Parts: sequence; structure tokens; C-alpha cells
Amino acid sequence: MRKYWEVSIRWNDNNSEEGTFTESVFADDDVQAQRLVAESMACSDDSEIDPDDEGEFAEFVASALQRVDSVSEVGKSLPDDIESVFFDELFPDGQRRSINMNALAALLAEHRDRVLTPARG
Repeated sequence: MRKYWEVSIRWNDNNSEEGTFTESVFADDDVQAQRLVAESMACSDDSEIDPDDEGEFAEFVASALQRVDSVSEVGKSLPDDIESVFFDELFPDGQRRSINMNALAALLAEHRDRVLTPARG
């Protein structure tokens, strides 16, 4: 089952000022997520490589995979994030309780038209 991942990869091990490339992707596991983000990094304007050059592309991706800074499954932190953002609405008495993510998903699906803005055509 695909999950939603956030991956950060350092541009350069020797120069922290160059920062990181961070992207979120759907993937089956953390290894696939890292590869997808490394490939996206290779295709970005900042990579300065020719993504159509298979050898250069493969070399860049292999190198980027050695510089992965962080990988996190976004869904695992989602309940805490929802609690933080909607604390007053969810816990008006100040008493924290666990969020049932399956029930939340069902509510979102049932009330999709109230939660989402209309699609543009």
C-alpha cells in the first residue's frame, strides 16, 4: 500500500550553505520514496545535469541517495499535527484524546463538498 513520504536530500555534503531538496511523494516504502525524490532532484533546474543523459542521470541519483538527510512517513505525524492545529475545536475541555483516523477519513469523505472548494474546470 502506498504511503505519503517526505524526503530531504542535501545538495552537497561539503557545503551546508547549499541546503536541501525536500519533496513529498507517494511510495510503497521509504526506499522507493528516496529514489523518487532523488530522481525528481536530478530533473530539477538546480541540479545542472542533463536528465536525458542516462549515465549522468544515474550517477546523480546514486550520489543523491548517499546524501539523504531525512525520510518520514507523513501519515504517522498527522494525528499530532491535527491535534496541534485544531486543539481548541477538538478538545474544548482541554482533555486530549486519541484521534480515530479511520473515522476522520469517513467524515471527510461524507462531507467532501463542505470541506473542499469546488473543482475548477
